[in-house]
Amino acid sequence: MGYILISPTSHTDLLNGDEPVSTLTQDFHTRLDNLLRTLVHARPHFVRCICSNSQEGANRFDRGIVVRQIRSLQVLETVNLMAGGFPHRMRYKAFNSRYRLLAPFAELSRTEEKITDDCKTILQYATDLLAKKEAISAVSTSWAMGKRHIFLSEGIRQLLEKLRNETRQRAATLIQATWKGWRCRYRWTTLRRDKPAPDGVAAGKAAPSRTGATTGPRPRPQPIAGTPPPDMGEKCDAKIIQQTCNLFGLDLERPPPVPPSRSYTVTGNTKLGYPQTRVMKMSYPEDASGDGPVFYKGETVLVVGASQRRGHLIVEHKNHTLHVPFQFMELKPTLNI
Repeated sequence: MGYILISPTSHTDLLNGDEPVSTLTQDFHTRLDNLLRTLVHARPHFVRCICSNSQEGANRFDRGIVVRQIRSLQVLETVNLMAGGFPHRMRYKAFNSRYRLLAPFAELSRTEEKITDDCKTILQYATDLLAKKEAISAVSTSWAMGKRHIFLSEGIRQLLEKLRNETRQRAATLIQATWKGWRCRYRWTTLRRDKPAPDGVAAGKAAPSRTGATTGPRPRPQPIAGTPPPDMGEKCDAKIIQQTCNLFGLDLERPPPVPPSRSYTVTGNTKLGYPQTRVMKMSYPEDASGDGPVFYKGETVLVVGASQRRGHLIVEHKNHTLHVPFQFMELKPTLNI
């Protein structure tokens, strides 16, 4: 009995041949030719389906029918062949590219001339790692070297994939731990440097002095405790900052000038100029033990302008002038100048 080898039509025959006649036989030949081309360029994987019973019913298992199909499809022979033979093959370059992480970097030459030696080194380290964990079988974890390919048994292929996944997982864990540790140390150093003062100290600095008129400017508000510092990537470019300062006539080395005080106040929707008549809501200074002038609660005073001190007004009363915080006074409702 002779055998016929079916192969796809060559590209030269398609170019030199005449236009084929579209017949049923020619259509079948074209479909078969396309299928063979697909199989040649692909890596097919065949799945053997077994019918559980001849009636095609659900939840019924006919032992005789299943055994007959297994014998006809030679399933056991195929399994034994895969267990004892070399069902997998890979190019040397592809093998090194996929499994080179299993061997130490210094042990591999990574050159085309010694590519087979690298494959042997990788396989040797893989079997040594498995020998430390459990006993291995020389039949199920064997391999063979060819001219262009390395042939692997099913056991050694599964071992290589298992070790590769474990190595990648350990590497990913180490990379993440190193990055997170560095990030936390960097943020902690920045938080300690920018940490605000305790509440008691901050409150003592922020509270205005009520014993005299020599209070300094109000401190800038402190950031909320625990707020992470801004990311370095979010800061503006130094060139953009310099161009903006040059555009508005600012100097980076000196703070901007304090704007002049307004020559008026705003009450509701009304703009009121100076001088103004106001009534003291409480005595100022509160500690009137000194020899200086005292404005008592309920007295009518004259506000002549805004003070250079933040939140203060210049008040005249009985030939005395003081810088009084604005919250100590209120506008007189019946008399506005």
